[in-house]
Amino acid sequence: MVEDDEKRFLVTVIKELLGLCEQKRGKDNKAIIASNIMYVVGQYPRFLRAHW
Repeated sequence: MVEDDEKRFLVTVIKELLGLCEQKRGKDNKAIIASNIMYVVGQYPRFLRAHW
């Protein structure tokens, strides 16, 4: 994936997951969504290095 496309994709996915986290209730649901966010960010270290 081209770096600009990767950035746009990751920002969209993370925003959607954060929005989902706001909508859901309960610690278990929020923990699952948080682990998904950590997984996605962990899969793209180039994004993390550029935006840390």
